[in-house]
Amino acid sequence: MQRSLLLSLAAFLAAAVCFSSGCTLARPSADKLEAAAALADRPVESHAPQDARADAGQATVVIRPERGRAEQHIVTAAEGMTVQSLLDQYKLARRFNNMQIKVMRVTPYSKGQIVPLAAEYDPVKNQIGVLHDMTILPGDQVVIVEDNVRRVDMLMGAMLGASRR
Repeated sequence: MQRSLLLSLAAFLAAAVCFSSGCTLARPSADKLEAAAALADRPVESHAPQDARADAGQATVVIRPERGRAEQHIVTAAEGMTVQSLLDQYKLARRFNNMQIKVMRVTPYSKGQIVPLAAEYDPVKNQIGVLHDMTILPGDQVVIVEDNVRRVDMLMGAMLGASRR
């Protein structure tokens, strides 16, 4: 009991020193954070208008790794297709440790504007939370962005949570 308390305290102090000294390992640059936020919110240009994809029963999946080029796939929005089934289909849980996922959707109430819907990914369970696993509808654009910044936050939260016990 006392040993685990000492280890937790040591981890907390090491993290505090790292943050206060300006360590770039634990604190990502502001440019990187802004770029990740911009990528997650920006829909990808497509050759087919969203209404045409919806009429054809198709949805677009955009995969943006932290490094390299973005991939764009057109999929048939089949009955029962969910965000989790797309992650499984493209084996993204193996490719990315963590990710931000947004479903860009035009709803009848949005007056033609695209509404971003967040689907929260749990990197511990390697799946979308049950409350966030949406059905993919024709015309949807699913944007999946690799997110290594949040992994550091998750590790720090786990260390702080362990030190509170």
